[in-house]
Amino acid sequence: MRIIKKTDAFAKVNLTLDVVGVKENGYHYLESIMQTVSLKDSVIAEYVSESPFDIAFDVFPDSFVDCERKENLCYKAAERFCEVFGIDNGRIIISLKKQIPVMAGLGGGSSDCAAVIRLLSSIFKIDVLRDERVVSVAASLGSDVPFFLKGGLRKISGVGEKTSPLKSKINGYFVMIKPKEGLSAKEVYDKFDEMPFVSTNFTREAEKSGLSFSSFGNGLETAGFILCPKCGKIKEDLLLAGADTSFLCGSGTSVCGIFRTYEAAEKAFFKFDKNNYFTSLCRPVYETEAELVSDIF
Repeated sequence: MRIIKKTDAFAKVNLTLDVVGVKENGYHYLESIMQTVSLKDSVIAEYVSESPFDIAFDVFPDSFVDCERKENLCYKAAERFCEVFGIDNGRIIISLKKQIPVMAGLGGGSSDCAAVIRLLSSIFKIDVLRDERVVSVAASLGSDVPFFLKGGLRKISGVGEKTSPLKSKINGYFVMIKPKEGLSAKEVYDKFDEMPFVSTNFTREAEKSGLSFSSFGNGLETAGFILCPKCGKIKEDLLLAGADTSFLCGSGTSVCGIFRTYEAAEKAFFKFDKNNYFTSLCRPVYETEAELVSDIF
């Protein structure tokens, strides 16, 4: 038996991000409102039941891989999934086509990881929504991975493992600008911890306001801008280009500007030199689209 399935792995934007505490192990408690957007990677999973047990992984383009294949989150997701669900026969082949930049705060690696889990759940007929083991696998691979199992617009809390859907919709377009420099989440959180703690309440204010653009913000932004001053300049440029609001995406280095109309977003998008920046003009993506798995063969 040969089964091939595909799905999209969408990027995310933290519309709000508040650090509300630190665990003893150094992990940070967060409150955040996250939205999947149309910038995406593509993931294919193939299963050949007659073959000896094996997991293979490939990515295009190769320039996106900066580690051994078996250290990639997609490979680890497949390996962990098989361990938990007792899959020990057949060949699994994961193919990943990348477009989401790395070290950008857009959750590309976590989204790819969740896509693998959704694909394998579909192949082996495991209910992603009702089987608690699926969420457990996702949470063991990264704090953003549970969010990406369904995507859409959701409130995140804890260290990222607690997610709840929001009924509102974002009526706007996202212009994402990333300089060539990248930052790891660890770098940004370490810088944040070095600084005097400043409490932010972007998430609660956004909920109170019905997700008004003016309430969006990122408690990690100051730390990110210190480490990568170009991000601060990009934010200024997006606001000057007409963005209703702009903020650092997650731990950076992407910066998001939100515009109320496509025309305004497109005009701003073309102001940035594609030779110096990664640029993307995106729309919001909601649950039904974000969790779709399709048969290829």
